[in-house]
Amino acid sequence: MVARQISGTGFQLLQQLEGLRLLPYKDSGGLWTVGFGHLIVSEEKLPGVYFKSDGTAAGGISLTVAKALLSADLKRFENLVSSVVKVNLQQCEFDALVIFAFNIGLRAFKDSTLLKELNSPHSCASGKEAAALNMLGWCHVQNAVVPSLQLRQLKTIALFCGWQAPVRTD
Repeated sequence: MVARQISGTGFQLLQQLEGLRLLPYKDSGGLWTVGFGHLIVSEEKLPGVYFKSDGTAAGGISLTVAKALLSADLKRFENLVSSVVKVNLQQCEFDALVIFAFNIGLRAFKDSTLLKELNSPHSCASGKEAAALNMLGWCHVQNAVVPSLQLRQLKTIALFCGWQAPVRTD
């Protein structure tokens, strides 16, 4: 099975939702991140980024490296969504699921109630509706609602439903 790819609209929305940070930072979950939401894994060597002996990060990456990291990261999520979703998806639905999986992680998506509801043989439209609504539950960090995650999920739901979500072009 050939994996589908995120569309230009989905790619732009993901870039907008992730934001671009050329200097390493800790995300809301405390994980080192750089570029468009690229999680820096231990032992990963990124050009221009290094970790000091006290565990802090220094240096930064270029826009070109940030885009290359995002493209490479996206392939894993496109492949996952293509392989585990068993219902037919419109492009906007596929894009939204890739964005959602990118946000919550590969394992969390694969084990999610959202995926189970979406793949449920009992219903077609209501399975998709339940899956879309399920995205709203993923806006917590350490049991606290994070408003920026709520907004992110609402934009992802809008895309999933085929509503034209505004995408900045700057």
